[in-house]
Amino acid sequence: MKCPTCGANVTLGTLMCPNCGVNIRTGETYDARVKRAKPKDLHLERFHQGVYIGVITVFALVMLGGFLYQRRVENVIRLRPDMYAGYVSWCDALDSLIAMGKTKEAVEKGQGLVSALSMEDRRIEIEVAPTTQERGMPGRISNAVRRAEKSLLRNLAKKAEHKLAQAS
Repeated sequence: MKCPTCGANVTLGTLMCPNCGVNIRTGETYDARVKRAKPKDLHLERFHQGVYIGVITVFALVMLGGFLYQRRVENVIRLRPDMYAGYVSWCDALDSLIAMGKTKEAVEKGQGLVSALSMEDRRIEIEVAPTTQERGMPGRISNAVRRAEKSLLRNLAKKAEHKLAQAS
C-alpha cells in the first residue's frame, strides 16, 4: 500500500505514513491536526488572560477609590480644620492613656469621644434635593463634602471603638 501524499510504501493497517506523517484514512496532515487542536489551548490562555486583567482592574479600582477617598478627606479637613483638630487630638490623648496603662480613664475618654462623634454625625444633614437657589449660594457646603464629613466622623468613631476594645 502507498501513501496518498508522498507515495512511500506503508504496511497494511498503519494509520500514519512514517515518511510524511499523513493520516492514511483521512489524508489529514500532522500540521492540520495541530492547527485544529490549538484553539482549545488558546481558549484556556484567553480565559487566564481575562482573569488576570480582571484582577488587575479590580485592584486598580480599589486603589483609585482609596486615593479619591483620601483626597476628599484631606479636602474636608482643609475646609473645616477647627472641627476635626479637636477629635484628632482626642484620639491622640486616648492613645497616650492606653500606652500608659490607664485603662479606666481611656475607656471614659473613649466613650466620650464616640458619643461626641455620633452627635456630630447626626448633626450633619444631607439634603435630598437642594433647590436651584441653594445650589448657587456662596458659602454653602455641598452634599459631597457633607457625605465626606459623615464618613470621616464614622471612621474616627470606629477607630475610637477599636481602641476601646483594645483597652478593655
